[in-house]
Amino acid sequence: MIVRTLFAVIAILAGSWLSVVAQSAQAIESELIKHLDNIQTSRENETVLDAENRVLKQKLLRYGKKLATLKYDFKALAERMYITTSKDRRFRIYSWDTNTGGTMKFFEGVFQFQGKRGRVYSQPFIGTGKGDPRGFYSQIFQLDTGKSRVYLATSNSVFSTSQMRQDLRAFAIDGEKLNTDVRLIRTPTALRDSVGFDFDFFSVVDRPERPVKLIYWDETRKQFRFPVVLADRKFPNGGRVTNRFITYRFDGKEFVRLPIR
Repeated sequence: MIVRTLFAVIAILAGSWLSVVAQSAQAIESELIKHLDNIQTSRENETVLDAENRVLKQKLLRYGKKLATLKYDFKALAERMYITTSKDRRFRIYSWDTNTGGTMKFFEGVFQFQGKRGRVYSQPFIGTGKGDPRGFYSQIFQLDTGKSRVYLATSNSVFSTSQMRQDLRAFAIDGEKLNTDVRLIRTPTALRDSVGFDFDFFSVVDRPERPVKLIYWDETRKQFRFPVVLADRKFPNGGRVTNRFITYRFDGKEFVRLPIR
C-alpha cells in the first residue's frame, strides 16, 4: 500500500513538473513570437528593426541553454521562423528572415545542441562579414559513422526573386562543443564540410512544397543526392534544375561522389 502510494505521489510530482516545463516553454514561445511580429512590422524603422533582431537573437541564445526548450516542439513559433531538429533531438537550428533585405534575404539564426554530459548549449550563426546574407536551415539528416554522429543540414540562400542556392553542411557534437567544420564530403577538388548549388527558382516554381526540397537523404544507403543544374537562357539566374542527380555515398570514411544518373 505504501509503495503504491509512493508511486502515485511520484507520478503526480512528475506530471506537475512536466506541466511547469510546458508552461515555461509556452511563455518563451509567446515572447519570441512578439519579437518576430515586430520584425515583420518595422521594416520602415531601421533602428527598431535592428533592435528587435538583436534582442531576438540574444533571447534565443539565452533560452537555448535550457533543456526544456530543446525538447519543446514550438509549433506556433515554427509558423513564423524556420526550426529544424535532428532525429535524436540533440541538435536544433533556429533561423529567421531579418527583414533587412529586399529581394535578397538576410537571415540570422542560432544553433542549439546537447553535449555529451547532458548540458544544453546555444551559439549564433557564423558569417563571413556584415554583407553575408547567410541562409535558413530547413532539414537535418543524421548519420552514424561508426565513430561519431554527424548531422547534415540543408541551408537555403535567397539572392534575388529568382536566384537561390542550397547547401548541405556537416556538423558534429564533439563532447561539449559543436563542430562546424566537419570535412567529410570528398568533392572533385577537395575534402569539404559542405557542398551545394545555385539554381533559378522559376525552374521549380510549380513544385508545391516551400521551401523547395532539392536535397534528399537515403538513410539506408547512407547517401544524399541533389539535382544537376544546367545553364539555360530561360532561367538565367542560377540555371535550370533537371531530373538527373549527383549522389554522394558514405564509404565508411567519407562521402564519395557516384556517377551521375
